[in-house]
Amino acid sequence: MALLLAPGAGFAADYVAYAVVDGHRIPLPRTLAGISDRYLDKVAWGRASGRPVAVSLDPVTAAVSGDAAAPSETIGRLLDHTLAETGRFRVVAPKLAGTQGGHDAVRYRVRATVLDYRAEVGDGGDTGSLEQKVRGLLTRLGVVARHARVALKLELLDPVSGSALYERKVGAEARLRAPGPEGDATQPDPALRQAARAAVNRGVFALVKEVANRAVKGHVVLVKGSSVYLDLGPRLVGVGDRLRLIAGKRGAPAPGKAHSKSVHGQQIGVLEIRQVRGHYSVARPVGVSPLQVRRDDRVISLDPAAHLHFAPRWQPPAPPKKHTDPVLGPAP
Repeated sequence: MALLLAPGAGFAADYVAYAVVDGHRIPLPRTLAGISDRYLDKVAWGRASGRPVAVSLDPVTAAVSGDAAAPSETIGRLLDHTLAETGRFRVVAPKLAGTQGGHDAVRYRVRATVLDYRAEVGDGGDTGSLEQKVRGLLTRLGVVARHARVALKLELLDPVSGSALYERKVGAEARLRAPGPEGDATQPDPALRQAARAAVNRGVFALVKEVANRAVKGHVVLVKGSSVYLDLGPRLVGVGDRLRLIAGKRGAPAPGKAHSKSVHGQQIGVLEIRQVRGHYSVARPVGVSPLQVRRDDRVISLDPAAHLHFAPRWQPPAPPKKHTDPVLGPAP
């Protein structure tokens, strides 16, 4: 499967994501460090806009003991669902993931590896003591809290070379008083589900920031009339994208070209993509005459991260107020 991420996603009045606690949405800050996993079980994602960036999702692998199929399938489904839920991703046909042409040619591959995926019942197995077995029974019945942990490694890969561009390890734990699947392996453990959701939410949140911070860079290869040709294909740009135009080294102007007073490394205007072909794109200058554009001038995408809005700080929900009876006094 392949997914798409909008580089300039997010309205000024909306945040990237919110923790949903008792039906209330609490905006999340730029970093999730220090925020309890229990607040990341349910996350609502802010509105997104802009042309999406294509990302393919590799089959999830599991580096855990025992049956690796269950955690791989569970995390794979959660990743697929969560990436779509952000509004910054769109699922496209898997056959498009490896193509170089077409609107949906991917920019990155996402690879997920399950590093830890376990729920502790604490009955000690066949050799466990009577105390352990009683505790295990109470845990399965929901009398004693179940403890689960999920850890993942997420990577961004270059879709052509396969080289790693970014790596992030995330993990989450859950303690939950709820009856377990008790012998039915087809039923997922409720504590494991909660830990898995929180871990995936942490990972997707990190991917949103990382992809938004990765600028697209290229060069002018030809200027023909009012058209500017760039060495950026459909994997990197789409129609309507805008890029900053940076002056390259300036020599003597070519015949028919105006003399440029632009300083090397200075932004001289903006280019807007009008056409995208197999290995190049055609843009029109905005705010600068085509006569001022030179071959080997550089282009770089407008800062998409500027459109990501985060809460200035994490404000956990206030504890519920105790009910005070006018006759009996406060509840215990």
